[in-house]
Amino acid sequence: MSGHASDWIGHEIDGRYVVEREIGAGGMGSVYVADDRRLGRRVVIKVPHAQFLAEDGFRERFETEIRSLTRLSHPNVVRSLDCGVRGGVPFAVIEFLSGGSLKDRLARLGGRMPAPDVAAWLDRIASALDFIHRQGVLHRDVKPANILFDARGAAYLADFGIVKALGATGTGLTKTGSTPGSPDYMAPEVVLSPTIGPAYDLYGLAVVVFHALTGRLPHEGVGGVAALARRAYQEPLDLVALAPDVPAKAASAVMRALSRDPSGRQKTCAEFAAAFRAGLEAGHDAGHDGRHDGRHDAGHDAGLDAGGGHAAAGPVREIGVDEVRRARPRRRGVGWLAAAAVAVAALGGGAHVVLSR
Repeated sequence: MSGHASDWIGHEIDGRYVVEREIGAGGMGSVYVADDRRLGRRVVIKVPHAQFLAEDGFRERFETEIRSLTRLSHPNVVRSLDCGVRGGVPFAVIEFLSGGSLKDRLARLGGRMPAPDVAAWLDRIASALDFIHRQGVLHRDVKPANILFDARGAAYLADFGIVKALGATGTGLTKTGSTPGSPDYMAPEVVLSPTIGPAYDLYGLAVVVFHALTGRLPHEGVGGVAALARRAYQEPLDLVALAPDVPAKAASAVMRALSRDPSGRQKTCAEFAAAFRAGLEAGHDAGHDGRHDGRHDAGHDAGLDAGGGHAAAGPVREIGVDEVRRARPRRRGVGWLAAAAVAVAALGGGAHVVLSR
């Protein structure tokens, strides 16, 4: 038995779940939609890739993730409903939402979303992230594909990737093990610091907001890991230069959340969301005359590097933190292309990266 689609599609699991089709595959596994015959509803089933099952400790890590999800009961978090084992392969059963993802919505809108629409989902996702942080958990993979919508358009935080308890390795989450996620949305402390905390997820949320408002990533390069190396040493692109319709104070809230130093960001995701909404309201009241005067780096005009999602991702590859650090530029503004080239060559073009020491 494996996680291959032919082993799951059309089969009944645990006498109740009939798997209909595959809706996505990522670095850690496959995602299927199924019919729950017992309760008459559709659900999502998450299955890890077969090659991971042979790795020492993987089953325990997967089961830990499922248990983490079952603890996250919040109105804006996608619910984990059930779990089990089929043919020696563990699986998780998760709530199905019919409204698609933010990634889907941005694609339909041509890559950009009006600021008021961003504020509408940002409040809910910020609340969800702060909630899981209070439970001692980091999401670590905040991206458009992990923000889902129900049929009414309400937003939910999903995790079809990695969740790990903050307390697993001490008071903070260290990189002694590994730091999974999507490199386009990773915070610079993943390279610069031995620990990450809730500010890591806040940074990822700010990248998603920047992406939604501008159709661009705040740091662009030839690939995701190139951007990861770049953002550790260079300032992000100027939001208002790319989206002049965004009021100055709202743009300022986003740029603060993108600070390279975690201590320079807002204290919570809700604080960030409130500052963004207040900036929109202030801009509206003032007739939107104010403009942020940050500099736009005209050299960062590469096309949008699409984020991950339910589409098939490249192979997961462990890249040592020291490997990225060795490639970094010795002085600001010099050598980032070399850093990017080394990092991208190491990754081999995959959509996900695992950093480890």
